[in-house]
Amino acid sequence: SGASSDENRTELTVFLLHPSQVPLLRFFGDILESSAGASLRLTVSSGALAAAGWPRCAAALASSLAGGTPETLRQAAACCAAERGDLEQPQDDVSCSCRSSSDALDESVQQGLRVAEALWRQLPADHVKSRLPGEALAVCNGLVAPFVPAVPHAPALLLAHWCPSRVAGLPAGATALALEALGPTAAAVPSPFFRRCTSEGPKALRLHLPPKEAATRPSFTTLAAALDPLSEKTAGVAALAQLLHEELNAEVCIALVPRVEVEDYPLKRWRRLVLAADHGSTEAVFSRLQTRHTLTLAMLTPSSWLVTAHASEHDLDNIRAADAAFAGPGSGRRPEIGAIFRLSGLYLEGSAHVATAGPATGLQLELANLGRSSDGWDCGNADTRVMKNLGFWSMPACPGSFQLTLAPGASNDTFELADGAANVEVNSFMLPSLPISVKVRPGRKESDLARKTLGTAKRRTRPKRRPRATSAAVGSDSSNNESALPTIHIFSLASGHLYERLLAVMVMSVRNHTRCPLHFWLVSNFLSPQFTSVLPGLSAAMEGVTFDLVSFKWPSWLNVQQEKQRLIWAYKILFLDVLFPMDVPRVIFIDSDLVVRADVRELWDMDLAGRAYGFTPFCHGTVEAPDGQNVSRKNGNTTGFRFWDAGYWKGHLQGKPYHISALFVVDLLEFRRQSVGDELRATYNQLTLDPSSLANLDQDLPNYAQSTIPIFSLPQEWLWCETWCSQETKPLAKAVDLCQNPLTKEPKTAMAQRVIPEWGSYHRKVLELQAAVPAGAPAAGVSKAQQREEL
Repeated sequence: SGASSDENRTELTVFLLHPSQVPLLRFFGDILESSAGASLRLTVSSGALAAAGWPRCAAALASSLAGGTPETLRQAAACCAAERGDLEQPQDDVSCSCRSSSDALDESVQQGLRVAEALWRQLPADHVKSRLPGEALAVCNGLVAPFVPAVPHAPALLLAHWCPSRVAGLPAGATALALEALGPTAAAVPSPFFRRCTSEGPKALRLHLPPKEAATRPSFTTLAAALDPLSEKTAGVAALAQLLHEELNAEVCIALVPRVEVEDYPLKRWRRLVLAADHGSTEAVFSRLQTRHTLTLAMLTPSSWLVTAHASEHDLDNIRAADAAFAGPGSGRRPEIGAIFRLSGLYLEGSAHVATAGPATGLQLELANLGRSSDGWDCGNADTRVMKNLGFWSMPACPGSFQLTLAPGASNDTFELADGAANVEVNSFMLPSLPISVKVRPGRKESDLARKTLGTAKRRTRPKRRPRATSAAVGSDSSNNESALPTIHIFSLASGHLYERLLAVMVMSVRNHTRCPLHFWLVSNFLSPQFTSVLPGLSAAMEGVTFDLVSFKWPSWLNVQQEKQRLIWAYKILFLDVLFPMDVPRVIFIDSDLVVRADVRELWDMDLAGRAYGFTPFCHGTVEAPDGQNVSRKNGNTTGFRFWDAGYWKGHLQGKPYHISALFVVDLLEFRRQSVGDELRATYNQLTLDPSSLANLDQDLPNYAQSTIPIFSLPQEWLWCETWCSQETKPLAKAVDLCQNPLTKEPKTAMAQRVIPEWGSYHRKVLELQAAVPAGAPAAGVSKAQQREEL
């Protein structure tokens, strides 16, 4: 440590043997500068040192770090400079207090520097805060966490992941020196609860882990917890306790406190928490699961992560112990079902408000790549639309440098960023929220944005035809006529191998009855790697059919669904205003287990009478059958299961029909103009505070909101279901849905073969396409579905 001193400043230069140590000391230098102001600057370099006598200086530096005052640092610097020979003798106003090194520090300066690092990593937060009044520090388990941005909203998982940890290979003497410097009050004092945990209650229900390295390493952390062993969150707490014990030398005590009585079996999920510590595993292993139930595998991740299945031979929505595959003869391994997940994208989110006003609803933002993205990432420009809910927005991002701006057109013509274009550095796996403020340009009004993008009056006209350069549709008579046909946009989603096959059958049935070009939008969040590999072949097998994979990360402020099926239902209805590009005027949702028997252009051109969407009512009333007889639409055998005809729903609907969500049409321009998505999300957040509400989320929500968001009722012929509709009306059906029958609970494939004669031929074609895809083939050739490299 060399020093140059004048009456105003002391400069310290620390030379490190290993460049990997630079970030730690540089971060520490920032803290020292904050405490000393302009009187101190710490410069960090790297290089080899061989001068004799320097271990004592390193020991002195470690001691001065414990004191943390500029004066002790200045004394240590002057003393070490004198020992090295830079100064003939210490200055009069400096008392040299270099301490003798311990036996463990006789050999190298590197060990001395490790003392400083150990001290920093084990420094209690209160010790630092007393010397940095008013500074925001990232604190984990009472310790200052290095490398963590000191911001109030740093996520808890970030702090847990970057907890201060021990330095590998640190000699016992160095740790002892750090402990001595901190003083006797630095060690954690067990709380009364911790003492009770270690001494009271049956031993069979207590787990006590003393410090792992009690003899050689201090322990500044204790963890005591009382846990219900059948709680879903217990697994996560147990994993965190193990991490603290292994990495922070924490003393842990866990008391198991099971409930005496339960109304229902409380454990419906098994969870494993993966925390990537220095020597930890990135595998979640569910060993010895002995159950006959069918299980579903799901990932619970930080709010900014989009994690998808990357590789698995198994259907992760239908996991059964009988499907486990042996690793091979003589391998000695147990049967297992394996899957690889990958972090396929990061999502940046924030809020946008008009200065002195409310949310900047409908504002379009762009994230422009500045050309400095990380290798292995295909980082193009991203855009998004601001919600009315809290002014929330989100868009995909990847490591690199970006600029957040207003999208050209109506947004940029009406507003400007109050603070100018915002530069965004995506340099962490935990992305902070970005609030932005906009102001109305001179001569413009806030209402200009909606008027220019969505219009001002309810539209009662058919959607504009959007000619598209694409292959002629099946059954075309003239290329000129085909070029004038509109492209019909269809939205669907599926999860699990069975429903993915049903989805492919649905696509074929639509193609077989529709002459227009078809563009399918599929939510990639839930698709398996096998199905995305089949999509190019599926597109090639049918002229005029293209696919887009879209994804959207669940907003952090929206009540999340824990069950995967309910999560899929939520994606079906909650994000229609932000999933699709602004130039898509209309979209038709068709469930994956539905088979179409008519031209869907009828739905595309249908006038919705100014409503934002149209759904098909459950079968009710009478109709004239093909034989001329007037017949009932209802299936009398399931009358007792029609919950909407009695009780709460009958009173709430007040004569309005209850609609099914297996097929519906959305006028996206009207949907956005009326802020229907924002109202649905607000209603959803309110209703889901009661866990028993929205039992059939995707159709209960729009039916509940009919008083404020009216539904246009589509002709009942557009959805026939054997469960609810009479057999006499089946010949009139333009679409057949394989909805579950509560009386028979018949499997989907068996029902499809019995109810829909043409289903078998569609299904055989799908199986042939799947067989033609080589094992492990990448999902290439899908429009706008570039697969990112693994992180």
